[in-house]
Amino acid sequence: MTAFDRAQAEVDALTALLLEHGIEPGDAAPDTAPDTTDEVRDAQRTSEGLAPVDRALLDAILAGETAAAPEPPAPRTRRVRRTVVQLAAVACAALVVLTSSTVLSRDDAAVAGPPALLTYGTSTIGDVYAGTAPSASSRLLELADVAAAQPAPPADAAERDQHVHSYAWYTATNTDENGVVRSYVEPVTSDTVLRPDGSATTREDRSTGLDVDGRVVDRRVDAAAGKVTGDDFPAGTVDAAWVRNLPSDTAGMRAALVAQSGGVEVCGTPSYCMSSSIQTMTGFWVVPPGTAATVWRTLAEQDDVYLLGDTTDRAGRKGVAVALMEPPAIGFPRADVLIISPTTGQLLSWEMLDAAPTTKEGAKVAAFQAILTAEYVG
Repeated sequence: MTAFDRAQAEVDALTALLLEHGIEPGDAAPDTAPDTTDEVRDAQRTSEGLAPVDRALLDAILAGETAAAPEPPAPRTRRVRRTVVQLAAVACAALVVLTSSTVLSRDDAAVAGPPALLTYGTSTIGDVYAGTAPSASSRLLELADVAAAQPAPPADAAERDQHVHSYAWYTATNTDENGVVRSYVEPVTSDTVLRPDGSATTREDRSTGLDVDGRVVDRRVDAAAGKVTGDDFPAGTVDAAWVRNLPSDTAGMRAALVAQSGGVEVCGTPSYCMSSSIQTMTGFWVVPPGTAATVWRTLAEQDDVYLLGDTTDRAGRKGVAVALMEPPAIGFPRADVLIISPTTGQLLSWEMLDAAPTTKEGAKVAAFQAILTAEYVG
């Protein structure tokens, strides 16, 4: 993990490392990817910031040593970031190319400054940094029960496409040709379609921003002209059934989620491994209610997941926020926040918060993603 948000950090570093392994970013999608020559040079300059855990995982991916399943593409959040996604070498290369060509663009619409922090009903992010916030275990078990009580997926879910519509916000850092470091913002509206045969389509529109309260601006009243980019991935790129086939017991779920993020030797702690995998799955797959229930029961067994409490996410939805600290290897305090619906038990949003002692709130938003729609279509 680098010193800036997971999205930009991992795109920069992964792009540079792919070049080191002889994979040319411009080769993945010549018909849709914009010219990223300048950005690739910038990525090469900033690749030294890649954390050892991320470098180890990418090296394993390129060597074909990652777990056989699952193989999700990076949601442009997505946890692009913010965390390295487990992919076979070819899929990883193609998806990093897509992400680098979109997130690194210098000409897209941006909004100034980080959004205001959300407010929470039980504890503060400072309490999480200090390790004094209450455990989230009891509330997570309640949310698991809520998820388990929801209607089952349609009987033909395995034969349908999975569509996820989301909004993400990333701070990005880049170095220009004169060596000047610049920071800017990438607001991204994303649509992904994952088909039963493992093919996928991703479209990203970086246009709409946030209002003064840090809420997502309704696209119907946003005059910004977004630039749409994306790519199409062939059949077999992604395991469309991965989330649906995750274990139903907590021990099996923990093992699967930790393995998905490369194992604790890569991602640092079981809780952070699971949080990273949770962010990946909700950014690209429809999560069945039973699977969501098992995920929250599994996370409830960890003693380092804290309760922030009731909140309203960036899309104006009521949620329950839980948080955990990212491993010390990133070099500075950063918390991951998961916001879960109290009515459906599904993940609504995630946020990354960096400690900022000189600010009034003591923290600043580095990135977030709000899952606006997750549905079976077709």
